[in-house]
Amino acid sequence: MGIDHPISRFTTANITYDRQNITNAQFFADHPEIENFQVNNTEPKNGLGITIGNDVWIGEDVTIARGVTIGDGAILAAKALVTKDVPPYAIVGGLPAKVIRYRFPQTVIEKLLEMKWWNYEVQGLLSASADVPIEAFVEMAESAILSGKAKLYQPTVVDDAVLTSFIK
Repeated sequence: MGIDHPISRFTTANITYDRQNITNAQFFADHPEIENFQVNNTEPKNGLGITIGNDVWIGEDVTIARGVTIGDGAILAAKALVTKDVPPYAIVGGLPAKVIRYRFPQTVIEKLLEMKWWNYEVQGLLSASADVPIEAFVEMAESAILSGKAKLYQPTVVDDAVLTSFIK
């Protein structure tokens, strides 16, 4: 993706792209191995350390002060000096970093935080292209979660033997 992360999509991560930059739900359906790119999210218990939310994009050479919390879906611009907590879905930048703007309207941010889409398998959330307006994604994801189509992501525990065979 280079420098052009899609900040208007539900995620800035490259999981919405295949090799030809196609963004659609069929790609996820055809590639069940994509679940290996998701990680199990747990609440950090790190005292004065940094707390980073889900689906956060941290640009190159960002410095984050101890004790700072970065909210879900936030974007930290390259070379930012983050000395204060960053709200969910905020785009921050500068020295020191300040909120430039928010990725989505507050009502959409509230829905995304409430549904916690990152806890579900991506394949089940999308019934159409990932390149839809955020409101359409929220509707799609809410429907998939309520209907049971979207399954909670449960990572597979991999032992050394499986990992070794996978690497070969």
